[in-house]
Amino acid sequence: MEIKQFEDKNLSHYSYAIESNGEVALIDPARNPQPYYEFAKQHNSKITTVIETHPHADFVSSHSEVKNNKIFTNAIHIPLHELRERTNEIPFHKPIVVNCAGGYRSAAGSSIIKSKLNGTSQVYDLSEAVNQFQK
Repeated sequence: MEIKQFEDKNLSHYSYAIESNGEVALIDPARNPQPYYEFAKQHNSKITTVIETHPHADFVSSHSEVKNNKIFTNAIHIPLHELRERTNEIPFHKPIVVNCAGGYRSAAGSSIIKSKLNGTSQVYDLSEAVNQFQK
């Protein structure tokens, strides 16, 4: 597994790509999708999942552009305040990665998802993993 952080300095925005076994999950992708396409191509992988953690994501994110280009078919955007009611939209047959810049929303989102799944799927809080990695 490889985790790559992308930075958009103009917007003070961070996003992530997680590659594993030929699949890439994007976390809060920035407006320009090209770096993610290049990352996937370099790893001979397909973008299969996009996770949005911000309610303002339509402004910052490229998830709509990526989905319309048919790079993947199961992108979802579920703001934290809607997560309890919309967990049925999450593809639980794959590992789930949740992220946010400060760690609060991803910790809360991971907790909500884990409580709904009763241990039936792998749920990762990327913010926690990045913090541990930086130590």
